[in-house]
This record gives sequence, C-alpha cells and structure tokens, in this order.
Amino acid sequence: MWWLSLKRPGLAGLLGRGVAVVAAVEFAQLFVLSRVTDLTDVFTGSFGVVAGAALARSLRRWRRWPEQRQRALLHGALALWAAGAVAVLWVPFNFEPARGSAAAWWDAVSRLPFSTYLQRTEYGALAEILRKLLVFLPGGLLLALAARGPAPAAAPRLLALGALALLLEAGQVLLPAKVADLTDAALGLLGGWLGWQLGRALATAEPEALRPSAATLASAPRRARSARGADPAQVKLPGWRSTLLVVAVLALALWLLARLPGVPYNVAKLMPAGPAGAVSALGVALALTWMLVAPLLLLPARRRGWRLAFPLLLLGHALLTFAALRLAVPLPMLHKVVGSPVLGLGGLSVLEDAGRYLALHAVVMLPLLGAVWLVRVVTAPRAVADLLWWAACSVLLFVPVHAVVVWGAGTDNLVELMRGGGSVASSLLLGAGWGALATAGVALAAALAAGSGPAGEPAPWRRTPLLLLAALALPAAPALLVAGLEPSVYKYGQFFSAAQFLLSAGRDAYAQGPELVLRAAVALSGVVLLVALMQWPGWRALAQAAVAEPRRAGLPQTAALGSRAAK
Repeated sequence: MWWLSLKRPGLAGLLGRGVAVVAAVEFAQLFVLSRVTDLTDVFTGSFGVVAGAALARSLRRWRRWPEQRQRALLHGALALWAAGAVAVLWVPFNFEPARGSAAAWWDAVSRLPFSTYLQRTEYGALAEILRKLLVFLPGGLLLALAARGPAPAAAPRLLALGALALLLEAGQVLLPAKVADLTDAALGLLGGWLGWQLGRALATAEPEALRPSAATLASAPRRARSARGADPAQVKLPGWRSTLLVVAVLALALWLLARLPGVPYNVAKLMPAGPAGAVSALGVALALTWMLVAPLLLLPARRRGWRLAFPLLLLGHALLTFAALRLAVPLPMLHKVVGSPVLGLGGLSVLEDAGRYLALHAVVMLPLLGAVWLVRVVTAPRAVADLLWWAACSVLLFVPVHAVVVWGAGTDNLVELMRGGGSVASSLLLGAGWGALATAGVALAAALAAGSGPAGEPAPWRRTPLLLLAALALPAAPALLVAGLEPSVYKYGQFFSAAQFLLSAGRDAYAQGPELVLRAAVALSGVVLLVALMQWPGWRALAQAAVAEPRRAGLPQTAALGSRAAK
C-alpha cells in the first residue's frame, strides 16, 4: 500500500519505513505479558514489506503483460494458494478413517455456530476468525483477477470457494487434532468474498494515462452530461413530505385499529385512548416505516459499500428505531417485550434497554433483509452475491442475538411463547416464518412495480416468478410459525397456546377453533399487505431506474434487453 500510494517509490525508503514500524511493534511487545519480543521478527516483517512492494510493482505493470502470461501466472498462483490452504488446515495429515462415524459427521453439521470459539479467550477467538478469513482471501483475490469481462458473475466462483471450504472442513473430521465446524466454512466463504471484491477493484481500476483530466471533464458540454438520464446508483425513495404523509396515515390507521372491538388486547394497551395513545401510535408508525423502507436503500445495483459496513448500518438503524419507540411507547409496554433492566445500572438503565432492543431488532430485520435480497435476486440475478453476504452475516450474528434475546432474557413474555422455552430450533423456525411472511409481502410489492416503466417500454422484470414466490412463501409462513410457537402455556391460572395469547381479544375468553384460524388469517394477511404497500414505492423507483438505464447508455430498451439475455 505504501508503494501504490507514493508517486516515486523506492525500495530503500520503503525498507526503512518497514524496519521502523516492525521494530516499534516488537518494542511494544516488551510490555505485553502474552507476547515475546524477538529480533528475528524484525527481519521477517521487513522482508514482508519488501515482498509486498515487489507485488505492488508487478500489479502496476499487470496490464502490459501478454494475456497468456497473465493466465499462466494466475493459474499457478491459484494452485499454490490451494496447496497452502490445504497445508494450513490439514497439517499434520494424520488422517484416521475410523473417526468418520455417522455420529462424528452429525456432530460437525449440527454444532451451534461459534460454539467452538466460545471455548477460547476473546482474543484467541478473534485471532482464529482473522486466520480463517485470511486463508481464503487470496483465493477470492486471484479468482477476481483471473475473471474476464467488465462484470463477471461472482456466484459460481464464490460457490467454488465455498465448496472448497466445506471440503477442507469435512477432511478435518478425520484428523484427531482438528475440529470440523461449519462456522469455519462460512468464515472461509466470507474471506473469499472479501478477496473477490478487492480483486475486482484492482482489475477495474483505470491506469492514470487513461483517466480523463479535470480540464477535459470541465470542457465537456453540460447538455451531454445531463442527457445521461437516471443513474441506478442514485435511486431515491419518495421524499420526506411523502414519507411524513405515509407515517401520519399509518399512525391514524393504527390508532383506529386499537379502538376496534375484538382487537387483541396487547394492541389496545400499546395505544391507549387519549394523547398518550396518539403519541404511541405515531412512534410505532415511524418505527414501522423506517424498518420496512430502509432496506430498499441498499438495493441499487452500483451501491456496494454497505457490505463491509453492514454491522454498523444495522446498529445505527436499530438505535434510531429504539429512540422512536423509547420516546413514544409507554415504557412498561416496551419492557414487556425487551425485558426489564436487571443489571442494576440505575440512571443508565436505558443503556440496558437499548442493548436488549438491538438484539431484538436484529431478530426482526435480518429475516426482512433476507426476504428483500431474495426478491432482488429474482428481479436481478447478479444480486446473488448480496444474498450470500446476508446469509454469512446472519450466521455470524445468530449466536449473540439468540444469547441476548433468549438465554439472557429479562422477561419471560417472549421466551414462554417459544416452543421448548426458547430453543435454538424454535428461534430458527420463528425467524424462517417471519422471513417467509416478509418474502410474500416483498414479492407482491415487486410484482406490483413490474409494469412501472413508461408506456410502450417492456417491464424491467417479470411478474410471474414474483407471484409464484409469494404463493409459495405465504402458506409456508403459518406452518413455520406454528411449529416455532409453544402449543401449551400455563399462566394466569389457565392453559392456552401462544397463538391464542397473541391473537385473542382478552384473557377472559381465548379464541378457539375457526375464530382463532380467522384471526390468524386476518393478522398474517394484514402483515403481508402492510409490507407490500410500504415497499411498493421503493420497488417502483427501482423499476423506473432499470428502464432508464439503457436510455442513459444511449441504447434502445429492446437492444438492452437483448444484450442482457445474451449475457
């Protein structure tokens, strides 16, 4: 990186910088109890700096090399990397076929994500995670450099990396000193994806000689630049006035819903009569709008910076939602969901409330984001890399989220409604059920927006696959939810199911039979319609941008569709 950043780099100057930095790190290790200062590390670290500079120098001349030479070097480097990955993960190669029993394979497959990392210290776990990422990062980098074309498909190559990671983990079942873990395979795939992104950035970077100067750009006719049309990376959702109108209408609808006879009593208590109920309805409406609309901001085809910042984006999104709910919703109702403070923080108990809500927010948003990206793959198959990234992040976040919401719950109001008192299986079933419900709503919104192009131009995507996806997801949702909810709860001196508790009008008479089925159908249909209506404007904006993209490039719509089909 030093070599690439300097205008006139020299190996002597870089070697001096490398020696200074590595020596400073080794000197600092004198004060770390778990580290050993060694002069040998200064020599090896400095050699690494020189090797990196030599590699960067070669990359600068990469485009001048013949294509055959490039391919030969890349294929050789891929073979060396694969051999190195096998050596790192399978040394000392003392395979014992007798260890490959069915119980051993099942233990490797069914192990809870990150359970082996919990047995280490936090620093040891972090070091192992970085190690797994760095083992597969060069593979993704080399695959990206070897790929031809301006935008090669990432999915087949990333699937190949994932298959290699699974194969290496499967081999560890037969090694007595190794522990096979699907979490390691997921981390390997994540490292390969990071390497792919880095490689594509390097492969598509323009040489300085080909970049237009500032004077050339300034002298370009303004009319030509303005004729480009809509940029898909700049897709905008409805403005703040329209959003405020939607929030106001939704708040009024929720407040009126809470006044209807027969509405579940938890909804009525959430938005009571009077000004307090109106404020609570406004806060809930604001939170729902923010949660359902914000995922669409990540969908434009050229907006990829969200991937590395995904945890921070999820954290910021959760904090804004928590602020809206904390200020508007009655605090006892909020504590009934997230749990009352138990850490004894006194005046800082709001921090505990925020922390518990962050985990619960991830429970809601991760399946919703998965539904959005699944529908996006149907409308634009190239987005499969984003779906894979979401899956990797969901695997990484499952254990901490489940630990906070279930294992460390400050109230039993949620855990008692989960089958088995909050087992891992019930968490997965309920998350899948909500994801299927959200998928039906998102697919319906995208199907409604399919014909949003100008008159006479083809729609940017077809309705039939989206409607089929919604038709498959809609019946799957109640089946998954019923499988994850507790069928028998004893409380308030009587037995009832979790569905009865959530949908009944009061505790004195729980809904049963056809009434319960009807209430469930109305509630689930209402959620699907709410998701579809809230997301339809965003999908409509994406559809219009997809239609305008060929016009931006100066191509007729039919020609652009033909080129996409050829690709």
